[in-house]
Amino acid sequence: MGLGLGRSWSMGWATCCLALLACQPALNWREVRFENAPLVAMLPCKPDKSARQVPLGGQEVPMKLLNCTTAGATFAVARAQLPPGASAQLALDHWRRSTLTHLNAVDVVPLATAWAGAITTRGNRPGGGGVVLAAQWVVNGQEVVQLAIYVDNPEGKTTQALLKPEMYDAFFGGLRFQH
Repeated sequence: MGLGLGRSWSMGWATCCLALLACQPALNWREVRFENAPLVAMLPCKPDKSARQVPLGGQEVPMKLLNCTTAGATFAVARAQLPPGASAQLALDHWRRSTLTHLNAVDVVPLATAWAGAITTRGNRPGGGGVVLAAQWVVNGQEVVQLAIYVDNPEGKTTQALLKPEMYDAFFGGLRFQH
């Protein structure tokens, strides 16, 4: 009798474990860091890393990017360290305008969050296809940062229909600078 009960318990435990694995959330939030930078951000999946030179505020600067795609959205954190004397606010304004122009953004509105400057918009990817963007740009000394969530929008839905608080609360709220 003890053997049968043990086997039954083991099967029940295995079933429970499999059910828990199947219910793992698509947004598995984790802290991410840029190498040699005081920036800490939150991403819902394991990020890919890349770097490139970009024009910001009238000069070419190195930009580093951490991004991942999950739950139908691409989450990206990009940072650029500006040289001494460069205007961080000018670079940030240029970056924001460039992003919105690149997407042919329409209906740019503030995102109803506690994070100042976060916006949402609808637009089109350069190769075609609708997209919704939630983004925020931040200055920290000579460092400029963009947090962006891109969601494909082939049906032209509203930003509210595609962007949910569980997508952006931890993302925008997780940004911090360690000194």
